Amino acid sequence: MRVTLEDAWPLVCLAYTAAASTLSPTLAYILLLLYAAPLLKTGGVRDRRTRRRDAVVVPLLVLAGHLPAAGFAFSYNPSAVSLVFAAVSGIVEEMFFRGFLLEKAGLAIQAFVFALTHLSLSDPVSLVLTALLWPHYFALGLTFGVIADRRSWRLSAAAHAAYNVAAVTYGLPLELRVVAVLLAADMLNLLFVTLYFHTARRVMYNKIILLRNCLNFRLEGGCTDEEDEKSSPDSSVRSSSHCFLDPTSPATVPAPTLPEAGFRRATSHAHTVPLRLQVRGRGRATSLPRSPNKRLSAYRRVYEAPSGSINACRSRNPR
Repeated sequence: MRVTLEDAWPLVCLAYTAAASTLSPTLAYILLLLYAAPLLKTGGVRDRRTRRRDAVVVPLLVLAGHLPAAGFAFSYNPSAVSLVFAAVSGIVEEMFFRGFLLEKAGLAIQAFVFALTHLSLSDPVSLVLTALLWPHYFALGLTFGVIADRRSWRLSAAAHAAYNVAAVTYGLPLELRVVAVLLAADMLNLLFVTLYFHTARRVMYNKIILLRNCLNFRLEGGCTDEEDEKSSPDSSVRSSSHCFLDPTSPATVPAPTLPEAGFRRATSHAHTVPLRLQVRGRGRATSLPRSPNKRLSAYRRVYEAPSGSINACRSRNPR
């Protein structure tokens, strides 16, 4: 049985926890960085594109979710070195736990291991005190795991760094009621992040932002550019002329005056005919929503865009 470098992550977690508790936290993070960095460069880790809006909103959501515990907080006076170390340590942890272990073991296991590595093994008292915070770290691992799974580990690293800086700046008394409030805040934080990504996904889908397929689909029986220009000699009409493929017949049905009629004709076959929407001049194509009303709304949005004519056509390779 062949053992690879990726299979040694349990030993790395044990060494990381022991070094952070008994030797030096700096040495522990160096060990974690040396192990996780080569695995990230192999390209086996899923990493989706992070938008600028997410880079601002998601860290703020992580901080806002812990506002219920702000009433118990007291302020520290950390040095600049402590703030930098807190931010860098969060980034290194995200490289290992969300950049590598999330893809290797799954969401729940990486959160479980993330919480275990935060137990202090230096003495029994520290072990008991950090064990009280185990559910808090487990909920944090779930939250950061959802962020990394929906976007990338880089976005979860930004959120983790922001959280660590706030945790170094403000502290909480280790009491049972404070731990209970903190755990409730963690659940609220996880809910905020999940709802944000769910809502952002629906909004982007309804606005036809998810144009991931940049291939130009060939028309089957659709009208060509020459036919489109002949159907409307006037340039003002030519820019808004449309041709639609009737699913029941190979012939096309022109709709030069009322595009809505063609929209409704195409949306009437929403559940039977796989359609693609092609915008000439942009080189993009996208699948339309299944709901007839959403299809009509999608047609109207693209129709209003100043990009030329639009064809609703049958794809050679439907999804």
